[in-house]
Amino acid sequence: MKKIALKALMLSCLVVSFGMVADSKVPVSAFAKTQAAKVVKHEKIKRTSYHANGGILYTSTTLTKKSAKQVKNVKTTLFASKSARIKKNNGKQATYYFVKNKRGDVKGWLWKGNLNRTKNLAQRASDLRRFKVAYWAKGRHGDMDDLPDEALRNMPLSHVYNISYHDNKAGMPSLLRRFYAWNPREAQGSLMAYAIFKGRFDAKTNAKLLRLKNRVQKEISQYKSHDVVSTDNLWDATNDLGQALSKAVHTLG
Repeated sequence: MKKIALKALMLSCLVVSFGMVADSKVPVSAFAKTQAAKVVKHEKIKRTSYHANGGILYTSTTLTKKSAKQVKNVKTTLFASKSARIKKNNGKQATYYFVKNKRGDVKGWLWKGNLNRTKNLAQRASDLRRFKVAYWAKGRHGDMDDLPDEALRNMPLSHVYNISYHDNKAGMPSLLRRFYAWNPREAQGSLMAYAIFKGRFDAKTNAKLLRLKNRVQKEISQYKSHDVVSTDNLWDATNDLGQALSKAVHTLG
């Protein structure tokens, strides 16, 4: 009888201890998820305009609640007025800016890395619009499997001067790297791309691009038909122009 009672007591203790362990795990997990970030340093900064390339707006530096309105358009100008160095619950530190739009209905704390000092949005939009015409004028786009046409269709204005092998970050310079032609008809796209950025760089770069453009025109003049299969000379000429344009256009960002 004593043995039975002892076993029952041991079993009840085991159940209670298991329950205590299980219960102790729940609040720790919940606390980790809701633990607020801490401000390491807070300061006012000179009012500066930015454009967001993504990210989440938070209502406060605790980073626990998202703002009701988020930035959905890269064209939206945001003004930063405060800066906070924040230590997150994972131990890492990051700088957040308090930003808001002109109307004041979109505001909150946004990670500094999601803000660009994007200038001349009208110029960027014009460049991108004209570049799309030149791109499609080429017809065939070489071996661009790693940068599909969607990279151009979905290109945000904040990325137009980027160089990247990822289609969600690629800009016009990324596509210009493969802007070569196999025949005179395709080569017209290279000349159109040159015309977009003609004269917008330093004297040395402008002179180099002009020389490469003239070389492309010279190779085109060797053909009587626009559809004749290209020689290596035309391919080389358009490829060299595309590579040089890529480097130059990247500096506009």
